[in-house]
Amino acid sequence: MQLVDRLQDHPPATQSVAAAVLFLQVCKTHGLDPTHAYTVAANMTADTIHGERPEFRALRLYAEHELK
Repeated sequence: MQLVDRLQDHPPATQSVAAAVLFLQVCKTHGLDPTHAYTVAANMTADTIHGERPEFRALRLYAEHELK
């Protein structure tokens, strides 16, 4: 949430690029395949039969209302 909070002061394109650069650098630092990490993240944040996980819902709502 702290990272998203810091992004909100920048234009949308800058927010997206900054998040992508951070993601790629973290993957590189830990020797992870970014494609695999993205797939894992997409699967984790997908809605399940039990509904959206509260922590991902909170992040989604915060981003939707604060990053615009």
